[in-house]
Amino acid sequence: MKIGVLDISKAIEDVEVAFKALAEGRIVNPPKTVLDFYETGGSYKGHIVSMPVHALSPYNVACIKWAAGFVRNPQRGLPHGIDVIVISDLETGKPLAIMDGTLITAVRTGAVNAVAAKYLARKDSEIAGIVGAGVIGRTTAWGLQAVLELSELKIYDIKRDKAEALARELGPEAKPVSSVQEAVSESDVVVTATTSEEPFVEAEWLKSGVLCIQMGKREIKEKAIVSMNKIVVDNWEQYRNYDRALVTKLYKSGLIPRPFELPQIVAGQSPGREGQGERILFDSFGLACEDLAVAYRLYQDAVKGGFETKLALWDYPHWV
Repeated sequence: MKIGVLDISKAIEDVEVAFKALAEGRIVNPPKTVLDFYETGGSYKGHIVSMPVHALSPYNVACIKWAAGFVRNPQRGLPHGIDVIVISDLETGKPLAIMDGTLITAVRTGAVNAVAAKYLARKDSEIAGIVGAGVIGRTTAWGLQAVLELSELKIYDIKRDKAEALARELGPEAKPVSSVQEAVSESDVVVTATTSEEPFVEAEWLKSGVLCIQMGKREIKEKAIVSMNKIVVDNWEQYRNYDRALVTKLYKSGLIPRPFELPQIVAGQSPGREGQGERILFDSFGLACEDLAVAYRLYQDAVKGGFETKLALWDYPHWV
């Protein structure tokens, strides 16, 4: 906490720098390896993901995140996501840092959504609606407040008390609402941050010029996705083979075109919003370079501030 892991403004800057570096070829970010787990009855249980990345300027390190996400964890008193990040030196391969990645993941995800809003939302966006008052709903709200001049921030959760608590935390413009439809209707930016396996956002609820940010891959109904003027992902190479995602299904069925990629938009290589009435969907799968960007800043600040704890992998190399 002392080195700014919860600083959403710095995380937004980190993510923008990383996206530009990725688009310009200074970062190699292979598709993540996803292990999905299911209950005996077939319902989704959770996943463990391996996320490597190799980054040149301004980082000159390699990094990997081992990321777990299990839907029943909050009932066990655990975070939904539990992550570990390792940063390694490019000259020797030795680890420079082993870090908890749970808070880093939460904050960088909110920062990614903020970057999406910065480049894809209407500049005059005033009303946002968030469905899901969990960790990602919170950090995404922070991010939206940092990049947009919001007059109203509607929060819906199936647990009313969670929506009320988050609204109190976010300030006077935030308020809990009583239904998904109320959160979505008339919102300039709509965020869905849930673990739902059944889509619930109707096309008819979405206004002209809306930006939808879908975190759960299966929250916005197919008719609504097909109606979008533009679909943007963070990285199509890793997204296009993830068959749990409705965007992937619709693309393979020929119902939507190949999505644009946010890093290319940030770097000016692809168009962002092209009209006030354009309805845009941003569907993020998560990239290791996003984690690296935040983690590397925290690593540097920890070393500078003397907050690091030094660990020994061995007393001496047994074989050289």
